[in-house]
Amino acid sequence: MNYIIPVHNEAENISNVVRNIISYDHNSNICILNSASTDESISLLRGYQVHVIDAPKGYPQALSYGYRYACDQGWESLIQLDG
Repeated sequence: MNYIIPVHNEAENISNVVRNIISYDHNSNICILNSASTDESISLLRGYQVHVIDAPKGYPQALSYGYRYACDQGWESLIQLDG
């Protein structure tokens, strides 16, 4: 399955979210939408196979970038989760 996950300062949660997805779905495609995080959310994802898109203008831009990425990748379906 394919996942897009908007993230804004989710250092406490994001590693667990990604780890749970991977343990449940070994063939997952995960796109992290970094919505101007100022904490270590994104650096905590090093070592995971995720694609990170930076969206410095916030949540709406992050979602727009994420859905555009999904279309560009040819994803026919996806799950949107919160970080």
